[in-house]
Amino acid sequence: MAKLRKKNKKRFYGFILVLTLLLLCGLAALGYFVFEIKEIKVEGSQRFSQEEVIAQSGVQVGQNLFLVSKKQLKANLEAQPYLQFSHVSYDLPSTLIIHVTEKTAYGAIPFDGRYAFVDEAGKVLQLSDEANSVPVVQGMGATAAVEGEMIQGPSSYQMHVFGTLMPKLFAQSYADRIVEVDLTQPAAIHVKLDTGMTLRLGTIDNVDAKLGWVETLMPRLTEEGKITGTLDVTGENGASYIP
Repeated sequence: MAKLRKKNKKRFYGFILVLTLLLLCGLAALGYFVFEIKEIKVEGSQRFSQEEVIAQSGVQVGQNLFLVSKKQLKANLEAQPYLQFSHVSYDLPSTLIIHVTEKTAYGAIPFDGRYAFVDEAGKVLQLSDEANSVPVVQGMGATAAVEGEMIQGPSSYQMHVFGTLMPKLFAQSYADRIVEVDLTQPAAIHVKLDTGMTLRLGTIDNVDAKLGWVETLMPRLTEEGKITGTLDVTGENGASYIP
């Protein structure tokens, strides 16, 4: 009798185990299909279309929302140098939203008859035959430029000056008029505008104050027809205009 009860007990536990496994498999299958991706959206991209970013991401309709590898998604997206993965969000039960940011080409560095567009850290975003509207940065001495990799040749101090100066220049009201930045001598920075005016900044020290003087004086000089010449902001006491 005891042996029979023991045998029945084993059968009962076996039945419970099988039932539990079947239930878990059923829930997993239900979850997979309930959270199947039916739509993919992209937030934060202006340079690329939604279709281009989705294709770059490697994510496809039909995958499970929660089984998408963020590590692989990041690697796929950032294989395109201009793209930077931010995060994903979900519009349950079936929409995946990919959030990206886009890197800015802060300078076009001459290299081997072409231009290397680089971000503030010196990563090459693109090689182009034309500088287009990106300011040409002279004096960097580039020796190698491969898309997706750091530019080679400039000194670490030149890259420090470049990375500090260029985002600040891009924030100025006259940013779209900048055609060239000369960093041949980082202690004697020159910025050329499309009007023919040169801004003499000197070193990177106190650059915020120097650019503030330029921002203040530029409208007055323009009103007076002084759109060429040199605006020197290297002095300790402000700026001076040299025709």
